[in-house]
Amino acid sequence: MSARGSSTSGTYRRHRVLATAVIVLTVGAAACGQKNDVATRTTSAATRQLPPPPSTPTTTAARPVSDSRAVPTPPDSGRVAPPATPVTYQGAVAVFRQGDYAQAAHLFQQYVVRKPENPWGHYMLGIASWKAGDLDAAERALEGVLEIDPDNVKALTNLGRVLLDQGRAEDAKPHLEHAVELAPNSDAVRRVLGNIQADLGENDMAIESYKRALVLNDQDVWSMNNLGLLMIRQGAWDDALKPLARAVELKPESAVFQNNLGIALERKGYKAAAADAYRAAVGADSTYEKARVSLARVEPLVGDSRTDEVDLVALARGFEQDVGGWKQAATVAANDPTK
Repeated sequence: MSARGSSTSGTYRRHRVLATAVIVLTVGAAACGQKNDVATRTTSAATRQLPPPPSTPTTTAARPVSDSRAVPTPPDSGRVAPPATPVTYQGAVAVFRQGDYAQAAHLFQQYVVRKPENPWGHYMLGIASWKAGDLDAAERALEGVLEIDPDNVKALTNLGRVLLDQGRAEDAKPHLEHAVELAPNSDAVRRVLGNIQADLGENDMAIESYKRALVLNDQDVWSMNNLGLLMIRQGAWDDALKPLARAVELKPESAVFQNNLGIALERKGYKAAAADAYRAAVGADSTYEKARVSLARVEPLVGDSRTDEVDLVALARGFEQDVGGWKQAATVAANDPTK
């Protein structure tokens, strides 16, 4: 072999050694980069209000949820962008629990594309979309649950809520009637059915639904509030005061309950007590414009009125007695052999 040929061969070997060293260094750097991707915050477990995670375990639960809208790698960089970390159910739930409903809906949308067979992914997409204000997306997602599981009570109930928010009470009603058939002892299902019936003007049926919900759960403050609000709409101030007084007793920090109690008190003529209720509503939520307007209207009219003109505690006790009577009647009816 010539001296030139030997030199060329030696140069080629040196180039191969250098290339191998570059590859080793590159792989080592990539490994360090992956190590830095380890999550620094773990995802908390879902609460009882959220459905359970899918049964298939995932291996990325400890990773943070990444934003899939990251800027892509420029085409002339000569590098290939690494694949995005798959969105996990637990990761999307963590974002939901932080109150970022729009981002949670975005993540659950990615999750259901990857796991279309899991009804709870569709369910949480629906709930997140609803809370983010996207009623159409919420409707589609909850209908997706029912395509997989037509007897899913949570999906039926919340689809009814979404349709009611869209002003489609007639469309919502069959879903809640089916939910009642599946879960007759659910106070939440009975309450939502009552809301739909009230919206349709079926007041007597709505009252019975709220009563049934309270027989099942005598702490159901929303059924108390909704029953009181229905009584206000019917002009039955005395009948409105008792459930609203009890709701406020159980949850005094609710601006909605305080405001509705204020309305009933004002219509009944208890101006000072009404002002106190409106003031409590504003104290609970300073942005509650209805309560602020009502307080400004009532305060100048208080005059010699006194808050002790009405005994809210006695009204609350009276409502407890009413619920006790409804429970007894329900027990008698359930034990009636002729029915």
